[in-house]
Amino acid sequence: RLGSAFGDSLSSALRGRKAYFYDALNGGFAFDLGTLISDKPSKTSSNLSFHNVMGGNQLLRRKAANGMSFISQPIGNGSDDKKVMAFIPISDTTSSFVGNDVHLQNALSFSQRDGGQFSGVTSDSSFSIPFVSASENGTSAGTISAAGSGALSFAVFNGASKDYGLATNGFVSEYGNELGSSYVSAFVGLTNEADGFLETSVEGAFAENAKAETTYGGVSSYGWLGSKWSYNALASLGSTDMKVDGLGMLSDLRDVTSTSFAFEIARPFGTLDSDSIHIGISQPLRVERGRASVSVPGLYETGGALQYTNADVDLAPSGRQIDLNLGYQAKLYDHINVGIQMALSQDYGHVKSDNVTGNAVAFLKMSF
Repeated sequence: RLGSAFGDSLSSALRGRKAYFYDALNGGFAFDLGTLISDKPSKTSSNLSFHNVMGGNQLLRRKAANGMSFISQPIGNGSDDKKVMAFIPISDTTSSFVGNDVHLQNALSFSQRDGGQFSGVTSDSSFSIPFVSASENGTSAGTISAAGSGALSFAVFNGASKDYGLATNGFVSEYGNELGSSYVSAFVGLTNEADGFLETSVEGAFAENAKAETTYGGVSSYGWLGSKWSYNALASLGSTDMKVDGLGMLSDLRDVTSTSFAFEIARPFGTLDSDSIHIGISQPLRVERGRASVSVPGLYETGGALQYTNADVDLAPSGRQIDLNLGYQAKLYDHINVGIQMALSQDYGHVKSDNVTGNAVAFLKMSF
């Protein structure tokens, strides 16, 4: 079961390739090897998630009198009372944090904004680090310390991937600092996955026991462009190595490099006291290069040895999904919010296409 980063690469390479399976009497039966592959489309931008638009990814930040602070989902917002992250001061310059079912990135500098309620980073967000998304379904812990004029963070996590529940753990370290009207940070980390790689589930005939290790790095930034335009930006680059123990048709996975990026600008529109527009462009995680060998089972030869042919597979998909996001939001009076979010996607699912995929969400929210 492929992760979305691979698009149609493996299924296209194996589709139509004849292989054989055998019954209890060792009779060989031909089948299409490509039918063993299940593609996973790329995730729709969180800007077009009706759940998120209606406040589903809103988080509440609270600070206690003893200096501790908490991040949690607001009551009545789909919270199961388990999604919480606590920050504990250790000294004047250092604090620690622990989280449960909250995306680890909400503890890093990218999401440290002012205000009690903010849009939390989730695995569906264009601005999430894709290699730590399993922290959203698990536990995390770390420290944040002053380092010179900036801040140094280190965190570990253990959880399950969203799509296929792969056991995943790892760490990430980040250093951030203010540069003019912007806050810029760089991060590096390592992620381990069991029975798969890059959120791809590998099991059964393909691999008896697979373990993958991804080292990655990237940069994130937010701030102001001039006096009215604000911006968010994030880019990541990863390198994955997988080892297969025991029997399996999949082997020799090598040189797998993946990337993602997102950039968005926003400003007040000017027609109301509290309204804004935003324009964003992003690319979900995509395998840029990589190769794998697949042993294709054939018929027995005369002496009884089972024959195999080797298929060398290019893991880069045929297309590159690029999302263009547009949105407008406004506050009417004190208790009414309206808005529209639109997105256009080229090569949706990283599958080459002449078509453009579009989607839109319009909303009116009233509080009582």
